Amino acid sequence: TDRSLIIERKHNGTIALWEGSDLDLDDEVRNAGKNVASNASLAEKLNLLWAPRPLVAKRHSFKTGTLRYFSVRFADAPTLSKSLFVEPGADGLLLYCLPLTSTEHETLVNLASNTMLQEKPEILVAIPREVNALSDAVHDLETLRYVQSHTRQLEADAVARRELRARISVAEGRVSTEVQRLFSPEEQTARETAWFHHGMPMSIPTSRTLADFLSRICDDVYVNTPTLRNELVNRRNLSSAAAAARRNLLGAMISRQGEAQLGFSRTPPEVSIYSSILFATGIHRLENGTYCFGAPTQSGALAEVWNEITSFFTDCELKKRTLADLFVTLQRAPYGLKLGIIPILFCAAAMAHDTEIAFYENGAFLPEITVDAFERLVKSPDSFELRRYRIEGLRRDVYIQLAHLFGQPTP
Repeated sequence: TDRSLIIERKHNGTIALWEGSDLDLDDEVRNAGKNVASNASLAEKLNLLWAPRPLVAKRHSFKTGTLRYFSVRFADAPTLSKSLFVEPGADGLLLYCLPLTSTEHETLVNLASNTMLQEKPEILVAIPREVNALSDAVHDLETLRYVQSHTRQLEADAVARRELRARISVAEGRVSTEVQRLFSPEEQTARETAWFHHGMPMSIPTSRTLADFLSRICDDVYVNTPTLRNELVNRRNLSSAAAAARRNLLGAMISRQGEAQLGFSRTPPEVSIYSSILFATGIHRLENGTYCFGAPTQSGALAEVWNEITSFFTDCELKKRTLADLFVTLQRAPYGLKLGIIPILFCAAAMAHDTEIAFYENGAFLPEITVDAFERLVKSPDSFELRRYRIEGLRRDVYIQLAHLFGQPTP
C-alpha cells in the first residue's frame, strides 16, 4: 500500500490493484467531513440526497384502471408542518419522520395526532424509535457528494471519478438499507415504528398490510374515481402514440359524432379508447335513429364526474370561467382523474351541450369549436373560457320572436 501497488477500498471491504490515480480520495473525504454541517436537519439532507421509490396502491389501481401511487418524503419536528402536501402527479404521501432524540420522538407523535393531520386523509405518517444508523449513512453519502461537487482534480482523473462513483453507489445502498430497516414492516427494527393516519395510530405489521392500507386510503379519498380500463390514456403523461390516438379520437368526436363508432374502420388505437371510454359507458349511443353524446347510462362514479362537468356548465351562466378550473377540479379528490382522460370526457359533455355553450380563446369568441381549437384547448386550458347560454325563459321568447321575424317559425 505504501508503494501504491494496491489500494484498500474501505467502503466495501476489498483490496484492488492501484490504477494510477494521483488523487488521495481518503484524504479528500476526511477534509470534506469537516466542511459538512453536522447540525443540519437530517430530513432535509435526505430529501436532497436520496429519492426513494414511490409505493403503488396496487389493489385500487387494478380495480379502477387508474394508477395511483404515494410519494415518500422525510420530515422532522421543525419541518413536519411544511411537509403536509402531496406533490403534483402523486395521489398520496408517505411521510417518514426522523426523530434524533426521545424528546423529538414524543413531539412527532403529538404532531401526528393533532388536527392538522386529521384533515389530511391522503397522508400516512411513520415514526421510528431511533435513526442513528441512518444518520451515519446519510453523513457518509453527503460527504462523498461534497467531494464530487467540490474537487476540481476529479475533472482530469478518470480513475478517481470511477472510484468515487463506486463509493457513492455503496453509500446510497447503505442509506436504502437503513430506510428499509426502519420503515419496512417486516424488519425487526421497524416493528417499533409507529404509524398514524387521520391523527389515529394504526397497526401495520406487514408490507402486504401496508399495500392494502394504501389502497383503502385511495378508496376513501378518491371515492368518485370511475372504472376506466384503458392504459393508453388513463394516465398523467401520454406517450407520443397515445397522444396521437387521443387527438384522432377528439377530431372524430367533433366532426363525426352522428356516425356509428365515430366513423372509424379497422382497429387503430383510438378505437380501443372509444370502445372503453365512450361506447362501453353509454356516453356515445344510438338515440332516435342517430348516434349522439349523452350522460353515462349507468349511475356511479362516472355519472358523478359527468354531473361535475355539467355543474361547471351551469356555473358559467352568470360569468365566463376558465377551463383550467374544471380540469383542476377533476384531478382532485373525490374524482382523481388523470390528465390524459379529462379532455375526452369534457369533449363528450361539450358535444352533448353544444347548442348551449360558447367558447372563448384569450377573450375572443369562437363561432364554433374546431379540431384545431380543441387541440389548443388541451395544451393550454387556461387560455380558454366557457359561457353557457340556455334557450329558455325570456331568452326563449326573444328567440321565437326573431325566428318569426326572419320567416323561420320553429318549435
